[in-house]
Amino acid sequence: MHPPVLIATLVLMTTLPGHAPLFGERPGQDMPTRERASERFECSQLLSGTNAPTMAAIEQATLVAVSRDPGADVTVDETSKTIRVEANALGMTRVKRLFDMMRKAEKPSERLSGADLYIRRQASRDGIGKEFFGREISQVMGHLGAGWLERPTREREERCSKMIDLLNVSDGDDVADIGAGTGYFSFPIARRTPTGTVYAVDIQPEMLEFIESRKRVDEVTNVQGRLGDIRDVRLEPESIDLAFAVDAYHEFSHPWEMLASIRKALRPGGRIILVEYRLEDPDVPIKRLHKMSEAQARKELEAAGFEYVKTERELPWQHVLVFRKPVDDDAES
Repeated sequence: MHPPVLIATLVLMTTLPGHAPLFGERPGQDMPTRERASERFECSQLLSGTNAPTMAAIEQATLVAVSRDPGADVTVDETSKTIRVEANALGMTRVKRLFDMMRKAEKPSERLSGADLYIRRQASRDGIGKEFFGREISQVMGHLGAGWLERPTREREERCSKMIDLLNVSDGDDVADIGAGTGYFSFPIARRTPTGTVYAVDIQPEMLEFIESRKRVDEVTNVQGRLGDIRDVRLEPESIDLAFAVDAYHEFSHPWEMLASIRKALRPGGRIILVEYRLEDPDVPIKRLHKMSEAQARKELEAAGFEYVKTERELPWQHVLVFRKPVDDDAES
């Protein structure tokens, strides 16, 4: 039994506004403070050099740095290549650390190597609670969904053979199927490049076992299963001409790192193609977080240094978003 004075103290502490919980702090937010500062950060030098970060990427890293301050404001001036930040003391400290890190990087490609580009939010029903350039990343369909990938109605619903045509694969091309799953696309594409190699990349060993079994049954020799991870496709630098992902990119838990990995694996001028369900079309019968708009895809891939080429819109439910690695890109810089 507590002494009466202690009981009164405990009740008082738990009812005071500043003590519920942790001095009024909500998860993901800084402690309230009246101290605010405004500062303008110069980005011109940070944008120079081969494989230097883009202005959009620096802006995203800055937004993440102040994301725990609900009153923060970040304004980009594309003309002067500056970013103006207004934030509380903790947020401003994080921004200054970010810019100091970028200035001290030995190579242009390493300026954002240690930066966080994801904002954490409360997860929605179909999401994981990580926001990338304003998009919540969706949950992943696991290997137990393999039957849906191989469903007999898929060709009629999605015109998969037409989609393969739109990839424009030529004999001799080395291709990476990112998030290959059961190899539904890897094997027909392998027939289009008999002297090239198709790397079926997936992070789930069960999917790669399925692919190995199909290789034996179909006697296919130019498909290679590769076990990637959530940050890296684990392919050699400048080893592929095309990387494509069908209904998979929106599930990448670390898209920034994956895009950097794919960019490194592509040869200069090589293409990256995303096939995604159209968010712009409300009639596409897919959950919202498993769709992606053209504008969102461009925002994310252009921020990662890819050049937009075109969008193919001939499929019933999906669009085919084509980007390329700049021809003067250096995988080792």
